Amino acid sequence: MKRKDFFKKGLGAAVATTFLPNPWLMGNTDNTSHLSDDISLDNHSDNFLGNSEISKNTEFPTYTELENPLSPDWNRVRSEFSINPKITFLNNGTMGITPAPVLKSLNDAFQHAASEAAYPHADGSLEKLIAEITGAKDTEIAITKNVSEGVNLACWAMDLKAGDEILITKHEHVGGCAPWLHRAQLDGVKLVVVELGSDATSTYANFVAAATTKTKVLAIPHIPCTIGQILPIKELCAWAKSRGIVSAIDGAHPLGMVQFNIKELGCDYYSGCLHKWVLGPLGTGWFYASEEILAKSAIKHVAAYSVDKFDMSTTPPSMGELVNKTGRYSFGTFSGPLYAGAKTALKFYQHLGPKSVETRVKYLSAVVYYHLLWLNQNSKKSLADSNSKTKSTSKKLPAIAPSLEDWLRYHFGNQPWIPSHIGLANGISTGNTKAAALATSVSNQTIQQWALKHQKSSVLEILTPFESQSRGAQIGFRIASDKKPSLSQKFCDYARSKGMILRYVGENNIDCVRVSTHYYNQLDEINLFISHLKDFFNQEQLG
Repeated sequence: MKRKDFFKKGLGAAVATTFLPNPWLMGNTDNTSHLSDDISLDNHSDNFLGNSEISKNTEFPTYTELENPLSPDWNRVRSEFSINPKITFLNNGTMGITPAPVLKSLNDAFQHAASEAAYPHADGSLEKLIAEITGAKDTEIAITKNVSEGVNLACWAMDLKAGDEILITKHEHVGGCAPWLHRAQLDGVKLVVVELGSDATSTYANFVAAATTKTKVLAIPHIPCTIGQILPIKELCAWAKSRGIVSAIDGAHPLGMVQFNIKELGCDYYSGCLHKWVLGPLGTGWFYASEEILAKSAIKHVAAYSVDKFDMSTTPPSMGELVNKTGRYSFGTFSGPLYAGAKTALKFYQHLGPKSVETRVKYLSAVVYYHLLWLNQNSKKSLADSNSKTKSTSKKLPAIAPSLEDWLRYHFGNQPWIPSHIGLANGISTGNTKAAALATSVSNQTIQQWALKHQKSSVLEILTPFESQSRGAQIGFRIASDKKPSLSQKFCDYARSKGMILRYVGENNIDCVRVSTHYYNQLDEINLFISHLKDFFNQEQLG
């Protein structure tokens, strides 16, 4: 089946075949689009109007769903996910929903093992697939159960002594920091917690300023699980290498969300995940150690696949050399069906196209971000308004929200799938000809100033940076942080009571709501999220 036929006929026809010969899985895997012009795209108008008191008294922006016509039919792709229709799942950062082709691979592989007495053997195909997508060598990849295992492998592979310093952040997952905390307890190494900046430049500067002559390791997430901020890993790893600092990156979130090349990142170790954004089976991950660092890396646990030979009949018993590849860290019996499901998930991702997936997820998160800003602007307790020393006059435009079309054009450029016509921005009267003329050409500077102005109010604070390079598919925000108990946690519980799953980030006193949307999420789900948020504001008498 050709890729274009997949989008015309849907995945159902593709997965109806047996496990191995799925033709759509074996076909084109590049990032470019090969879709024909006759593929339909259902553009439709939608709005974020709910039934709350806020929506009755406030004109919320309406918009047309702007989709790239050269991307997959996301509505059709959504049909391959069997999530309960009563659930609105906006917590892809914890786990991804497994699509039908992956479930089929799992079921077929388990059935094959049971019916044919088929013991799994490592053939390196999963490592090769991960290497192909990430730009690594397959000999630099090991398969793990999860990111936590990979972080442990990196942590204990290094020769460190008491007093050595590790740069880390307070935005760590427990699996990303517990190994380092434990090593600090056992070996006396020192953890130096670095604050993230409001953008890539300030974040980079914070790490540089925190380093000393005792700094030996940079142990940070590529994308923190807390607020979804994309860190400038390439620049930080280059800086670390120039100072002889080893870089060990927690890469739980990037693969399946945003494109990256691990060689271009320049890190020494990278611990990745297959059950989040790649949508693979739970309990599958991967670990990267560069060829250069592998020779310096300790390993304490070995078994089958770690060594080339052993002989217990010799005197004394003997063992050969460790295999000269990162795969030495993957040892013993493994679940063949999980590997099969992981391979199908990666091929599914390749088939949709990493570039299309990244565009889609960043598009959805941009819509979430835009409407959180709009809520802040229209809050009666807006800090931007209360802190203003000058009042608006007829000669000065009010602080208005740009149209969503302008907003998306700012982040994605003048793509052909974004309408060239820019309508009046929200809140400007058509009777004001001067205002109307200015509104038809909202500048990038105006959009940036508006966004930065409304990132925080006394009701809601957006923690994820505004700039596109620092934002992926997850948005973190805090509700009325001076309230106790936490209103952020209370809102997550409120949303759960309505069938919506979000993530409350309470660890390390971050206290925020995390919204993580994947490509299978729909605009009506974001609509529902905003509606719940407005209803919650009314319930708590906020805004």
